[in-house]
Amino acid sequence: MKFLVIGDLHYGVGNDDPWQEKIRIQTMKQIFDYVDDNAISPLVFLGDVFDNQQALTHRTLELNRKTIIEPIQERNLKVITIIGNHDAKHKTTLTPNAITEVYGKIDNFHIVNSAETIDLYGTDIDFVSWICKDNELEIREFVKNSSSKYCFGHFELAGYYYYSGIQATHGDDPQFLRHYDYVGSGHYHTINGHGNVHYLGTPFTITSNDINEERGFYEFDTNDMMNPKFIPNNKIWHRR
Repeated sequence: MKFLVIGDLHYGVGNDDPWQEKIRIQTMKQIFDYVDDNAISPLVFLGDVFDNQQALTHRTLELNRKTIIEPIQERNLKVITIIGNHDAKHKTTLTPNAITEVYGKIDNFHIVNSAETIDLYGTDIDFVSWICKDNELEIREFVKNSSSKYCFGHFELAGYYYYSGIQATHGDDPQFLRHYDYVGSGHYHTINGHGNVHYLGTPFTITSNDINEERGFYEFDTNDMMNPKFIPNNKIWHRR
């Protein structure tokens, strides 16, 4: 009945900075250790798995293979992957995108490139990709007509904090998501929320904007979706 939700990973950030690579190696090991100890599947990636919107380097692809693809295949895990804005080359369309090109032919990965409802252990959950010009009407119509109580996406919503103390004054009005009981989102890196919308944050600190903030990933239970379990990263990488 349980599944894991993981926020933005931004593989390749800092031009493949080796220190940033260590952060991802440590975190993904912790995630897969948790999977092994608790026999959990599927994993949900909330978008922005990759950082560079223009191209992926060989080093980024190698790190992704060693720390994500191979551990998933070895365990035969199922993964639901939302496409985020950093995964796509253009602002107005999600084509082309790194998620499809890297994971599209791997059976373990289910890619959400617009919006769809997926049945997880008897519970209907909506998954919504980054909203752009090409898919906005389709996604808004999908959300309007959905009967699901729960949704995960990669939303840019006004009124929430993308860094600690820095509130977004731009973005969509969250009212179009109001009929959901719970919305979990990637995109904003700091953990925050109000109403029915919850930004789940990144699973690790990434920049100096994240100093001393606890980050981690989440275990959701379809029998109690309103109370996810937060699993803190066992290391805070940015400290003052």
